[in-house]
Amino acid sequence: HQLGENAKVSARNSRRDANAMVKALQKDGDISEDGRDRSLKKVQEMTDQATAHIDEVITRKEGELLEI
Repeated sequence: HQLGENAKVSARNSRRDANAMVKALQKDGDISEDGRDRSLKKVQEMTDQATAHIDEVITRKEGELLEI
């Protein structure tokens, strides 16, 4: 269970880093505000997918442990 929580923290840290990079690109003029918004939304979607996958794995592994 602790490994799953660590994986979620890692995913959130990756989201934070990616969001910071996207915001820096927009600030430097490399992407537009719309591009920034689309990118931030995509990063959030990817984080949500990763978190959901982690939850599925945790649930499956907990179920396997209860069978033993």
